[in-house]
Amino acid sequence: MIEVLVVLVIIGVMIGFAQLNAIPGEQETLRAEVNRFALLVEQAANEARSSGYTHACLVGSVGYVFMVKKDDAWIPTTDEILRPREWPEGMTISKMEIDGQ
Repeated sequence: MIEVLVVLVIIGVMIGFAQLNAIPGEQETLRAEVNRFALLVEQAANEARSSGYTHACLVGSVGYVFMVKKDDAWIPTTDEILRPREWPEGMTISKMEIDGQ
């Protein structure tokens, strides 16, 4: 179940990145951020498998935070690698779609 959720998140995020607004000329920054985010989602999936806890990623217009569900409560992860992050200046999420919705 966790793996399915993680795969859906990855698919949705990758589709969402196609909708990112970037300042012209900053395509390298955009590519680097997309790659970083994909690696972090993969790390969260690995952490979920190894720990047995459900993980999620909350994505907003200014950044994202990885969460873990413990004792029926969602809390930000304490893992330094999965710390909350902001999108680079000039980047925002304008639209996110999962499976075309």
